[in-house]
Amino acid sequence: MQAWHDDLRRRGIIELPGNGPVKNHVAAGTCHLGLTDTDDFFAAIDERKPVAMVPVQLTNGKTIVIPNTVALIRGTPRGDDARKLVDFLLSAEVELMLANSRSRQIPLGPVDEDRLSDEVKQLRKLAGDGYPLSNLAAAAKECLRWLQREYVK
Repeated sequence: MQAWHDDLRRRGIIELPGNGPVKNHVAAGTCHLGLTDTDDFFAAIDERKPVAMVPVQLTNGKTIVIPNTVALIRGTPRGDDARKLVDFLLSAEVELMLANSRSRQIPLGPVDEDRLSDEVKQLRKLAGDGYPLSNLAAAAKECLRWLQREYVK
């Protein structure tokens, strides 16, 4: 990843402070492409900006899909409440609400497919073809150290 990043920098990549600015530059035509997440892409679509989504595909055909996460903090004094929140967020009802929101979040659990937009159905297929993130666990710590050295100054 470092070599890829260094190559992009050598070729003049514009590094921006967040996904929103990336979306804005691509939508305005000042950048031909940008790496961002799907909620920013859909914000541009809703704003009728001339953008398209091209999912990142690896040479093995797998896509890179990073789902939303929720975690319990070990030792939290409100563990029961935290578990209730997690259960609520993972319920089919909430997954459908998030899928049908402006950000069009990808439901990971079982939901009624008939209640999903075509856009979300397409994203769901991409998520099903996603590269298993667990395969990256061994490299995650080193990657985070590199990113901190590179960007946290």
